Amino acid sequence: MALAAEDLAPELDNSADDAHFHWPKLVPSWSSSGIGLATGLDGSIVVARGNLLLRYRPDGQLDDAFGDGGRLAIYEIDGLPFYLQDVAIDPQGKTVIFGTTVDPSVARMVTAYTSREVSPSFATVLRLDGAGELDRSFGGGDGVFRNGLALRPAPNVPDDIPLVEIASAKVDSEGRPVMAIGEVGFPPSIRSTPGWAVESLARLTPAGDLDPSFGGGDGIVEGIARPGWLGRTFNGFCISAGNAPVVAIGQFTLGEEGERPAGWLSRLREDGSPDRTFGKNGTVRAAGGAGPLACPRSGHVLMLQDPGFVRPASRSPSPWRVVRRTPTGGVNRRFGRRAQVNLRGRNSWLSSLTQDRRGRVLLAGTLSLPKQGGKGERRFFTVIRLLPSGRVDRGFGHGGWVRTGFGPDADVYAEEAVADASGRLVVAGSGRAPWLQPGGVLLAGYLPGR
Repeated sequence: MALAAEDLAPELDNSADDAHFHWPKLVPSWSSSGIGLATGLDGSIVVARGNLLLRYRPDGQLDDAFGDGGRLAIYEIDGLPFYLQDVAIDPQGKTVIFGTTVDPSVARMVTAYTSREVSPSFATVLRLDGAGELDRSFGGGDGVFRNGLALRPAPNVPDDIPLVEIASAKVDSEGRPVMAIGEVGFPPSIRSTPGWAVESLARLTPAGDLDPSFGGGDGIVEGIARPGWLGRTFNGFCISAGNAPVVAIGQFTLGEEGERPAGWLSRLREDGSPDRTFGKNGTVRAAGGAGPLACPRSGHVLMLQDPGFVRPASRSPSPWRVVRRTPTGGVNRRFGRRAQVNLRGRNSWLSSLTQDRRGRVLLAGTLSLPKQGGKGERRFFTVIRLLPSGRVDRGFGHGGWVRTGFGPDADVYAEEAVADASGRLVVAGSGRAPWLQPGGVLLAGYLPGR
């Protein structure tokens, strides 16, 4: 495996509304466009976009013991291109990297699957020690797990062309990597969201082998939440209390009033079998669609529903909706009004949610406001906090919300948010600004307050 570190240094910019770190990076022509973000038990932070990984100490300074001054770029593994998808920090503080490895030496047209040639793609997991070196105790002695998982994305795809991709991943409390696997649809290079779905989960042992205690003895669970084919997409993944994986899958159908959303939540037991105490045989239908998930330790499940799923022709913009499910899958009627919280905002986009140790819900997204003089718009990171009851926490920030600007010429978007063990919220996003090279990543930390 080849590891290459970019010589990049973050800058602390105090000229904006709030102090923040930013750094430039180079994005390969084919890579994950999203941001991976994770925090460790000690408050350390790992963030990744494209193929660049950065690790920070709890005080927000780059961990100079890791990689090249806290920075590490991974472009290939054993001579094959690697595309980073997600990151995590395990209970021992080691960095776990999830992605896809592709073998471009093999290319084959698959009839009725895609109009382009496809190459084998493999689910790939790396574990790094505190210095950013491969942890040789993981993955059979080389620090790498790479496997096609024996999944067939379509009946007419040959066995020697695995087309799997890690869509989202976590590490559970036992140090086991758990992955939501994309096995249906287009390979990552030409992926089209309406034709791509997650139907499977895979779990590894802490040593980096497929976990025989999960699923049917091979570490894989197939056929999660099969609500039908048209428009089905993967929307969220989290690990609930007792190391129970939860997956959100959404679907929409077209009607006279626009797109009608539907969603499904499926929860498994720790061994991968359906949790029959959750909904009907482990699955519940979520009216209004599916979205990003958070799994607090209480066993509840939080979900953010995007109003963009519904576009009626003659109706005012739908609100963002936060729903809390009970440990048995029912709606929590003590949360908000009529078991949900509606947040209206014509110029706001929410992208992530989490819950702190006191049961308060933290929502992160982007706020767009007109610039002074009315020429153009200025975008901010925005954070909203709800009380455990679902009411907006008026004691947080300015009446329940906080906005963070990155300078008058910055165009920014928040993408991921996590709460660390101390209750601090960390938000990561991307954007454009004169001082930020293309592909730049932005990171902001918020203290828990009262």
